[in-house]
Amino acid sequence: FLSPSQHSTLFSSSGPDREFVYLKYKDIDRSLRNALQCEEHHKKQKGLHWLNAEARRKHSTSRHTE
Repeated sequence: FLSPSQHSTLFSSSGPDREFVYLKYKDIDRSLRNALQCEEHHKKQKGLHWLNAEARRKHSTSRHTE
């Protein structure tokens, strides 16, 4: 989400400001990654819940018809 040129201008400035920008950037990067991982995790969980529910439904209906 940062082009190489933006990157170099961001990190070319020196001193405490540069350090701050770097930390901020790392923070944003981490939180974005975490958000994406959470999203993936939720999708997987939802999928599993759905599969389990389906399996239970099929199981109970087949048992009732016997």
